[in-house]
Amino acid sequence: MDVKDFTTFPALIRGLAARHHETHLYPMAARIGVSSGTVQQWENGMIKAPTIPALRLLADAYELDLGDLINLVSRPKSRPPGGRR
Repeated sequence: MDVKDFTTFPALIRGLAARHHETHLYPMAARIGVSSGTVQQWENGMIKAPTIPALRLLADAYELDLGDLINLVSRPKSRPPGGRR
């Protein structure tokens, strides 16, 4: 799975869960070594910028490029037309 195929971190989390765990988040949390609540917050966008150590755990568990993960979570968010800056 290539991180560059995803436009948001939550989309990546959903993609990993779908590909590896039949969309279930708990097995992902167990595989990474974080709480299921953390993975759920990643998936629903409540945690917008995971820590580097958490990203490293994710990269190691799913053989993802850490640099690509950092770039994904660091992307500026697009604003709707007419949105304030």
